Amino acid sequence: MSSFRFLIVFALLAFSSSPQAYTVSAMNLQLELKCWYGNNSCQKAKNGLIILVHGDGPINYDADGYYEAIINFLNDKGYAVLSWSKPGVNGSTGDWLTHSMRDRQNLLKQIIADSKKRYQLSNKNIGLFGFSQATWVAPAVASQIVDLKFMVGVSFPASWEEQSFYRTTLAPRYQGELSDDRALRDHRRDFALLRKKLDYQSYLSKLGPADQAISPERYEFVLKNIDADARGDFKSLKVPTLLIYGKDDKNINVAKNYREFSSGNYPSIRKVALIKGANHLMHKTDIFGSEDIDMAYWAKMLWYEEQAYNYEFFSTLSAWLSRFE
Repeated sequence: MSSFRFLIVFALLAFSSSPQAYTVSAMNLQLELKCWYGNNSCQKAKNGLIILVHGDGPINYDADGYYEAIINFLNDKGYAVLSWSKPGVNGSTGDWLTHSMRDRQNLLKQIIADSKKRYQLSNKNIGLFGFSQATWVAPAVASQIVDLKFMVGVSFPASWEEQSFYRTTLAPRYQGELSDDRALRDHRRDFALLRKKLDYQSYLSKLGPADQAISPERYEFVLKNIDADARGDFKSLKVPTLLIYGKDDKNINVAKNYREFSSGNYPSIRKVALIKGANHLMHKTDIFGSEDIDMAYWAKMLWYEEQAYNYEFFSTLSAWLSRFE
């Protein structure tokens, strides 16, 4: 699947400049980094620079084509866009699965600092644009760099544990696959086991015959990040923030997170948008019925290009960006 997606994306991006090697000396990493704006002259973008912050998984600098329509939209609005391949992806050194959310925050802070020098920008010329798991990365950084231009969060959950509970128990329950009692029991058992932070073999020995074990690498990743909760970072946040949710998102508890972040307890969150007919990726649910990201889904996304996205997603972004021109 990855080779198939790479070939299609390569064909679509052949006209654009190549990514550059970028060294993060403090973290002993060399990343594949790319900035889009005209002929890569990102310091010339009239409205500044937007840095993309990845969600979960082995994501490269353009998310195998997912970012393409978003990048084109932001370029048209006068913004340069910067992204990188995660450690261990597409030639970037290291391994993203060994990183805690704090490691990811430190990496983002270093890239912000370097971008200011590289493109001759101030903090006020830089915005953050995060996806899903970036909820435990971008707000923490933006709460420390208080004069960034803005932050946009797409499909941001508040809590790692609540997110896991919803995806593995509540969502199947709503679909009739689990009873209430079993869903709650399984969740409590699983998290009680994870919080013991056993070595991997001991973890395996505690699983029942019907349980599906995660890989050793994923297990260690979960142990590092299981307590992640963005509420504290959002409360200390001073950067104006837009959050966007798809009403048909099956990956996170949209209703709960929408209520949480619309509560008025987070003054820097200026707008929380709920888009009907959009899924976790902001794609149209009348075209993408399932959120299983397989070859067919990706091929369809690349075929539809910007038409894959719910129109309201881009109109919401447009209205938000107009505040900062």
